[in-house]
Amino acid sequence: MSERKPAVSTHPQVASPRTTTPSTLTRRSVLQLFALCPLVPACEFADVFVRGGGDTQAGFSLDDPAFQALATLGGMACGRAGEVEVLLIRTSEAEIVALERYCPHEGLDMAPCDNNPRPGQLSLDQGRLRCVWHNSIFDLDGQRVSGPSPRDLQRFPVTFDPATGRAEIVLPRPAGPGGRP
Repeated sequence: MSERKPAVSTHPQVASPRTTTPSTLTRRSVLQLFALCPLVPACEFADVFVRGGGDTQAGFSLDDPAFQALATLGGMACGRAGEVEVLLIRTSEAEIVALERYCPHEGLDMAPCDNNPRPGQLSLDQGRLRCVWHNSIFDLDGQRVSGPSPRDLQRFPVTFDPATGRAEIVLPRPAGPGGRP
């Protein structure tokens, strides 16, 4: 029996400061979100499932208007897998990178979505993403290069098939007690 690949959601978000604590995805929180979904107009939460290793996966397609910017090198789009919001960047013909969407410095949005007045600036030739709010600079692996950010951006694995335009983000299973998965 084949497993259905979930879709990354583009559920609207408020472009306001966020806490810098990483989201933890639990079975309970996902079920709570799905329970609220019928109450929210145009709710598009990702179908999330757990596979063997316990990782969460969410798929998307460049055919979806929300992700069409990724058809171009240097294109950026927003995505959501469960509770985790990501900034998607097309870095090459064969690669899309997923980084956490909010700068760790003050939790400000770096994505070009949801009417954000100051999205991050991408320099594809230098392999850098700059948070324009306070000038933290990150490489495309999420490593902090300079600026006031206290830490790196979290990067999430993405598998991408340029022939079909389909991609999948993999979010690691949240750590349990004692840091064990």
